[in-house]
Amino acid sequence: VLGAARLTVADTLFVDCVAASRGGAVAATLVDVVQVDGSTFERCSTRLDLGTSTGGAVGVRDGLVFDLKNSSFADTATGGSGGAVFVADVSRILLNASRFQRATATLAGGAAAFEGAATVQAHALDVRQCGAPLPGGGGLLGKEEEEEDSLTSTSSSSS
Repeated sequence: VLGAARLTVADTLFVDCVAASRGGAVAATLVDVVQVDGSTFERCSTRLDLGTSTGGAVGVRDGLVFDLKNSSFADTATGGSGGAVFVADVSRILLNASRFQRATATLAGGAAAFEGAATVQAHALDVRQCGAPLPGGGGLLGKEEEEEDSLTSTSSSSS
Protein backbone atom coordinates (compact mmCIF):
# COMPACT_ATOMS: atom_id res chain seq x y z
CA VAL A 1 0.00 0.00 0.00
CA LEU A 2 1.41 3.38 -0.94
CA GLY A 3 -0.01 6.64 0.40
CA ALA A 4 -3.19 6.15 2.43
CA ALA A 5 -4.68 7.49 5.64
CA ARG A 6 -5.15 4.03 7.16
CA LEU A 7 -4.41 0.35 6.56
CA THR A 8 -6.09 -2.21 8.81
CA VAL A 9 -5.25 -5.91 8.64
CA ALA A 10 -7.49 -7.89 11.00
CA ASP A 11 -8.08 -11.60 11.61
CA THR A 12 -6.11 -12.56 8.49
CA LEU A 13 -3.89 -15.59 7.77
CA PHE A 14 -0.77 -15.18 5.60
CA VAL A 15 1.15 -18.36 4.67
CA ASP A 16 4.23 -18.76 2.42
CA CYS A 17 4.26 -15.13 1.25
CA VAL A 18 7.47 -13.82 -0.36
CA ALA A 19 8.58 -10.35 -1.47
CA ALA A 20 11.82 -9.20 -3.07
CA SER A 21 12.70 -6.35 -0.74
CA ARG A 22 10.21 -5.36 2.00
CA GLY A 23 7.30 -6.95 3.82
CA GLY A 24 6.87 -10.54 2.68
CA ALA A 25 3.11 -10.35 3.35
CA VAL A 26 2.33 -6.65 4.05
CA ALA A 27 4.23 -3.57 2.86
CA ALA A 28 3.09 -0.01 3.58
CA THR A 29 4.77 3.30 2.72
CA LEU A 30 3.40 6.77 3.50
CA VAL A 31 0.39 5.33 5.34
CA ASP A 32 -0.57 7.42 8.39
CA VAL A 33 -1.85 4.56 10.56
CA VAL A 34 -1.06 0.87 10.05
CA GLN A 35 -2.90 -1.53 12.37
CA VAL A 36 -2.39 -5.30 12.44
CA ASP A 37 -4.75 -7.11 14.82
CA GLY A 38 -5.41 -10.81 15.36
CA SER A 39 -3.49 -11.91 12.29
CA THR A 40 -1.15 -14.87 11.70
CA PHE A 41 1.99 -14.89 9.54
CA GLU A 42 3.63 -18.25 8.76
CA ARG A 43 6.72 -18.83 6.61
CA CYS A 44 6.71 -15.32 5.15
CA SER A 45 9.98 -13.83 3.93
CA THR A 46 11.90 -11.34 1.87
CA ARG A 47 14.83 -12.41 -0.30
CA LEU A 48 17.57 -13.79 1.90
CA ASP A 49 20.36 -12.94 -0.56
CA LEU A 50 19.74 -9.18 -0.39
CA GLY A 51 21.26 -7.41 2.62
CA THR A 52 18.88 -4.51 2.00
CA SER A 53 15.63 -6.49 2.31
CA THR A 54 13.60 -5.83 5.48
CA GLY A 55 10.57 -7.17 7.33
CA GLY A 56 10.13 -10.87 6.59
CA ALA A 57 6.35 -10.58 7.12
CA VAL A 58 5.57 -6.87 7.63
CA GLY A 59 7.46 -3.80 6.40
CA VAL A 60 6.29 -0.26 7.20
CA ARG A 61 7.99 3.03 6.32
CA ASP A 62 7.14 6.73 6.69
CA GLY A 63 3.97 6.97 8.76
CA LEU A 64 2.58 8.20 12.06
CA VAL A 65 1.50 5.05 13.96
CA PHE A 66 2.19 1.32 13.68
CA ASP A 67 -0.06 -0.70 16.02
CA LEU A 68 0.49 -4.47 16.27
CA LYS A 69 -1.62 -6.56 18.63
CA ASN A 70 -2.84 -10.11 19.20
CA SER A 71 -0.87 -11.41 16.22
CA SER A 72 1.62 -14.24 15.69
CA PHE A 73 4.65 -14.76 13.49
CA ALA A 74 6.30 -18.15 12.90
CA ASP A 75 9.25 -19.15 10.72
CA THR A 76 9.68 -15.73 9.11
CA ALA A 77 12.96 -14.45 7.66
CA THR A 78 14.66 -11.56 5.89
CA GLY A 79 17.97 -10.93 4.19
CA GLY A 80 18.36 -7.66 6.11
CA SER A 81 16.81 -6.46 9.38
CA GLY A 82 13.53 -7.39 11.08
CA GLY A 83 12.98 -11.12 10.63
CA ALA A 84 9.23 -10.72 11.14
CA VAL A 85 8.64 -6.94 11.34
CA PHE A 86 10.59 -3.89 10.18
CA VAL A 87 9.32 -0.35 10.85
CA ALA A 88 11.21 2.83 9.89
CA ASP A 89 10.43 6.52 10.26
CA VAL A 90 7.10 6.01 12.03
CA SER A 91 6.49 8.31 15.01
CA ARG A 92 4.83 5.85 17.38
CA ILE A 93 5.19 2.06 17.46
CA LEU A 94 2.90 -0.02 19.69
CA LEU A 95 3.44 -3.77 20.14
CA ASN A 96 0.98 -5.66 22.33
CA ALA A 97 0.21 -9.31 23.13
CA SER A 98 1.92 -10.77 20.07
CA ARG A 99 4.10 -13.84 19.55
CA PHE A 100 7.30 -14.25 17.52
CA GLN A 101 8.75 -17.76 16.97
CA ARG A 102 11.78 -18.74 14.91
CA ALA A 103 12.11 -15.37 13.17
CA THR A 104 15.54 -14.66 11.69
CA ALA A 105 17.35 -11.75 10.08
CA THR A 106 20.73 -11.88 8.36
CA LEU A 107 21.64 -8.49 9.85
CA ALA A 108 19.79 -7.38 13.02
CA GLY A 109 16.48 -7.61 14.87
CA GLY A 110 15.66 -11.32 14.64
CA ALA A 111 11.99 -10.78 15.53
CA ALA A 112 11.65 -7.06 14.81
CA ALA A 113 13.71 -3.96 14.02
CA PHE A 114 12.71 -0.32 14.39
CA GLU A 115 14.47 2.81 13.12
CA GLY A 116 13.67 6.48 13.56
CA ALA A 117 10.69 6.19 15.96
CA ALA A 118 10.01 8.76 18.67
CA THR A 119 8.33 6.13 20.85
CA VAL A 120 8.32 2.32 20.86
CA GLN A 121 6.12 0.58 23.44
CA ALA A 122 6.24 -3.20 23.81
CA HIS A 123 3.92 -5.07 26.19
CA ALA A 124 3.21 -8.79 26.75
CA LEU A 125 5.30 -10.08 23.84
CA ASP A 126 6.34 -13.73 23.56
CA VAL A 127 9.64 -13.91 21.65
CA ARG A 128 11.18 -17.40 21.19
CA GLN A 129 14.04 -18.80 19.13
CA CYS A 130 14.58 -15.58 17.17
CA GLY A 131 18.00 -14.46 16.07
CA ALA A 132 20.33 -12.26 14.07
CA PRO A 133 24.14 -12.37 13.76
CA LEU A 134 24.93 -8.74 14.60
CA PRO A 135 25.53 -7.86 18.28
CA GLY A 136 22.32 -7.04 20.15
CA GLY A 137 18.79 -7.29 18.92
CA GLY A 138 18.47 -11.05 18.46
CA GLY A 139 14.84 -10.51 19.47
CA LEU A 140 14.03 -6.81 19.15
CA LEU A 141 16.31 -4.03 17.87
CA GLY A 142 15.51 -0.34 18.32
CA LYS A 143 17.87 2.05 16.55
CA GLU A 144 17.85 5.61 17.79
CA GLU A 145 18.19 8.28 15.17
CA GLU A 146 17.35 11.27 17.39
CA GLU A 147 18.18 12.13 21.01
CA GLU A 148 14.55 12.01 22.11
CA ASP A 149 13.89 8.44 20.90
CA SER A 150 12.90 5.94 23.58
CA LEU A 151 12.18 2.21 23.86
CA THR A 152 10.04 0.93 26.70
CA SER A 153 8.93 -2.60 27.46
CA THR A 154 7.44 -4.56 30.31
CA SER A 155 10.89 -5.73 31.43
CA SER A 156 13.13 -2.70 30.93
CA SER A 157 13.19 0.97 30.03
CA SER A 158 15.84 3.12 28.38
CA SER A 159 16.11 6.45 26.66
